[in-house]
Amino acid sequence: MSEPSDGPVDRETLYAEVWAEPVKVVAQRYGLSDVGLAKICKKLHIPIPSRGYWAKVKVGRVMKKVLLPPLRKSGPVPSGPTPLSSEQLASRAAIRESVAKVKPPRPKLEVPAVSSPDR
Repeated sequence: MSEPSDGPVDRETLYAEVWAEPVKVVAQRYGLSDVGLAKICKKLHIPIPSRGYWAKVKVGRVMKKVLLPPLRKSGPVPSGPTPLSSEQLASRAAIRESVAKVKPPRPKLEVPAVSSPDR
């Protein structure tokens, strides 16, 4: 992956990224959730791999790549997300680690045994 630029990425670049790696991995580069990036792709009319695509690729199955449709000419051209810098990515990772250390563990939920009546 190239070094992040100052501005938003174009459709073709984002399309290439989401078909080269899982959306969850690409989304982290932009400081987004996978759902947030999927919404941006939908707005930009960028097809994304279907559920299970990467699992199938991992086991060696050859999958078809959906072509990037042309963008409709009417209205302004929406822009894609802006990649985070290395410093921003490192900062977010450090914050996640510190939150994980401070966050108390969840208490175990105990469900009492229920005796069923004889029928």
